[in-house]
Amino acid sequence: MTVTHNRWAVLGALSIFEIFLFGPSVATLGVFFTPLIQEFHWSHAEVSQLASSVDVSLGLCSLLAGWLLDRFDVRWVMSAGAAVAGVGFLAASQSHSLPVMVACYAVIGLGVSMGFMVAIAMIAGNWFPDRTGLAIGIGSFGMAIGLSFSPRIIAAVVVHAGWRVGMIAAGLPMLLVAVPIALLFLRTRPPAVAVARASVRSSIKSADCDDIPGLKVRAALGTLPMWLLILINFFSQYGLGAVYFHTIPYLLSVGFPIGIATLIFGVKGFFFGPGSILWGAAADRFGPRLVIFCGFMLFATSVLLLLVAGTHRYGLAPLLVYVVLWGMDTGATVAVPALLAQAMGKRSYGSLNGILTFAASAGQGVGPLVSGLLIDRTKGYTLAFEFAVIAILISAVLGPMVRRPKEIAHDNTVSTIVD
Repeated sequence: MTVTHNRWAVLGALSIFEIFLFGPSVATLGVFFTPLIQEFHWSHAEVSQLASSVDVSLGLCSLLAGWLLDRFDVRWVMSAGAAVAGVGFLAASQSHSLPVMVACYAVIGLGVSMGFMVAIAMIAGNWFPDRTGLAIGIGSFGMAIGLSFSPRIIAAVVVHAGWRVGMIAAGLPMLLVAVPIALLFLRTRPPAVAVARASVRSSIKSADCDDIPGLKVRAALGTLPMWLLILINFFSQYGLGAVYFHTIPYLLSVGFPIGIATLIFGVKGFFFGPGSILWGAAADRFGPRLVIFCGFMLFATSVLLLLVAGTHRYGLAPLLVYVVLWGMDTGATVAVPALLAQAMGKRSYGSLNGILTFAASAGQGVGPLVSGLLIDRTKGYTLAFEFAVIAILISAVLGPMVRRPKEIAHDNTVSTIVD
């Protein structure tokens, strides 16, 4: 049976795919932290290695994912990624030691890298060249649903059946739902554009496609704007990882019950969806630099409100505002791949996006590890979260500094078709 593809169906399928891949892979880590500490008597720093493992693996393998996505259709790459992540969770559910568990989460990171932001940005850019920011936001909406509901669902499974069954519950839908969706509905570009792309490639005499506007990877890495983008992703995601994976343990430590903690954790994830769409549309209209600055400033504010909420001095008000601000303003990250296309062109868009995802994952990998060490050392969360605020503010300030290098040509005719 032939599936008729249109761009809204592809975007919807992409969003559904992310519900079952990204959310359960990242959002459930905080749910597993406390049970693992209780069963194996691991420290916060040791259990934080799981978050660092998945994020560092995701980042390193994003370079591979970008290379694969430049050469193979997304259906093959993303379906393989969902399968690998699902198998990683099933293996993790049977582990009995920290090194094995860390290795399993590295496998999960490999799988997620093949179906995460690099693939989302590529699909959005090819199917929606006129509204790329908005398309990235809508494609990321499924991530928000997964981030919102998977902690609650998996926490309920863990409470009633244990963390091992919880990990199985996180992995099976990746194999049974995400893989078929990728194979049936996801494509890199519209069929007509794919044919035109092949035709244009055959008409270009230069093997290096020198007529395509944009910088190659080596040339891009020699520019200040590219390194600013790398730093933006590293510092913003350091701040996110330093807080995100420790949110549930933090809320428990300041007196909130497990049900409320997981509810707060899930609800703020839900706001990521509307935030992604709104910030994506704003990036298309007002420019991604302004979105990065304003969004990340509000993002940093949300972390400060989380600390205030822990004092219980002002009731639930700071916690409620934190939920909305964190959820909405982490969505401002969709402006980064849009700014990459604007600043570097489309010649090596997949590979450069892989580099940015690597930087983001490196930040997310270092963030929870540093926080875990600080929490163990200070016996509290304040200093760890304050470091996160500083990192996010740095990324906000760097956003407006990114400019398009003069080396890039202004003719986008071939770029739109080929990349």
